[in-house]
Amino acid sequence: MSDCVVLCVRRASGIDALIAISVIFALSQIPASFVVFLVEERQSGSRHLQFVSGVKPVIFWLVNYCWDMVRAIETYRYHFQF
Repeated sequence: MSDCVVLCVRRASGIDALIAISVIFALSQIPASFVVFLVEERQSGSRHLQFVSGVKPVIFWLVNYCWDMVRAIETYRYHFQF
């Protein structure tokens, strides 16, 4: 009887470890998906171009915030589908 309990506990521990590793990988992908846009913006200089063309800073940051929220919701939906 005790052998069965030990085996069940070991099996549950293995499954728990697998779930923990999966969650860690999923949660590391979320911030990484946002960094891509920052690097692309830095390389292309789009912020500078928009400021030079006359976009007000408040409008620029408001649109940027809205876009980040859309991307965050999309990412959370993808990673946390139940």
